[in-house]
Amino acid sequence: MNLVVFDIDGTLTDTKMVDLDCYLRALRDEFRIEATEKTAIEDDLVTDTGFARTTFMDAHGVNLSGSDIERLKARFMLYLEGAIKLDPRLIQEIRGAAHLLALLDVNPRWEVAVATGCWARSAIYKLQHSGLYNPNTPMATCDDAPRRSLIVSLAVRRALEDYKVERFDRIVSVGDRPWDVRVATMLNYPFIGIDSDGILASVGASTVVRDYSEPHAFMDLLESVSVPGN
Repeated sequence: MNLVVFDIDGTLTDTKMVDLDCYLRALRDEFRIEATEKTAIEDDLVTDTGFARTTFMDAHGVNLSGSDIERLKARFMLYLEGAIKLDPRLIQEIRGAAHLLALLDVNPRWEVAVATGCWARSAIYKLQHSGLYNPNTPMATCDDAPRRSLIVSLAVRRALEDYKVERFDRIVSVGDRPWDVRVATMLNYPFIGIDSDGILASVGASTVVRDYSEPHAFMDLLESVSVPGN
């Protein structure tokens, strides 16, 4: 039995831009933090919770409380849902994602888990809106941990429990950003990059595809891909 662990934004759903815009607006309006996508932060902490905690400490010199996080979540979801009401096309599947997940669902060699740096509420919302949500798929989010490596590890543990196996013979991580590559390397997981702008090769991803428009070729990659740098 093998496991493939998918990120969400930019990996399963075409939501990077609307997600980032709504998140940065929420951070600015709730906490007066002027951050951008290029704000320097440790790769393992590039999650909704980790980014908020780090930038809040840098801006205000104190820790972000649990109630502060809940306020930020609520404002972010208000902005995200408002944006989607105005233009539902802002959330779509990455081309071929639904077909690939359907193939994996009936493949006896592979199971699926989701590990995302976003909060569970927004993760489910985006998967539902793009037609990809399966409530039976094990998932871990930054509600569970602020670090990406911990989120991926937790998704794997939940998959072991849900699929009732003692171990996976092979675990492949699928993501779209440089920090996904580095976390896969940290955890020693083979990695497939979903790369539409050519940035992943420069950070060590040797196997990249634009989307899932060739699902059977992607299934072959799952069997052969290696850990980044190997």
